[in-house]
Amino acid sequence: MKERVVTLEAQNPHINATLIRIETMVERLNGHLVKAIWAVALLFIAAVVKFILGGGLNIPGV
Repeated sequence: MKERVVTLEAQNPHINATLIRIETMVERLNGHLVKAIWAVALLFIAAVVKFILGGGLNIPGV
């Protein structure tokens, strides 16, 4: 049992470094996802504005 504790204590710095690396990768990915969501939202809004300005809400024959 004592050998297991010593082994875990020896691996602790490596585990912490790996967790920090994973955390920074997730934060970067989160930033990219937020930018992508904003881009899609802005493209949708632009398409709606173009549709309305192009007369998309006009009813023909009225």
